[in-house]
Amino acid sequence: MKRKKRIQKNLIIKRRKKNKEGVKIIKIEEWMSTDVKTIGPEETVSKASQIMAENDIGCLPVVENEKIMGIVTERDMVKKIIAHHKNPEEIKVKEIMSKNPKTIDINTTFLEVSKMMTENVFRRTIITKQGKIEGIITSKDIVRMLATE
Repeated sequence: MKRKKRIQKNLIIKRRKKNKEGVKIIKIEEWMSTDVKTIGPEETVSKASQIMAENDIGCLPVVENEKIMGIVTERDMVKKIIAHHKNPEEIKVKEIMSKNPKTIDINTTFLEVSKMMTENVFRRTIITKQGKIEGIITSKDIVRMLATE
């Protein structure tokens, strides 16, 4: 817990000299992945895993009629399919996805996004603009930003 607070404190200190409020505003759109692959809730887990493997990604937003229904991750597949010896060809994405995932508006600052992800223990967050998917930001993106800022 002390390490997390120290990292957040360092983020604030590092940015104090940057604007009139003392905080550098970093736009999440500069760091998020924008080529977002999605999947429908009726697709199989096998299809989802193929898309993830082909695109070297760890999650897929689950979308139906342009509405975000959920998110399916590698971890969902391991915990809910592989660990229970289920057949991914027979299980639909909607059965294992996390429903109604928290999304973040594209105008949210990078610091706010990183705090929300830390507090909620999210590794990935869907970024939206007026309810439409604009990108995904991951804990890896946050580390990359910290390493370059």
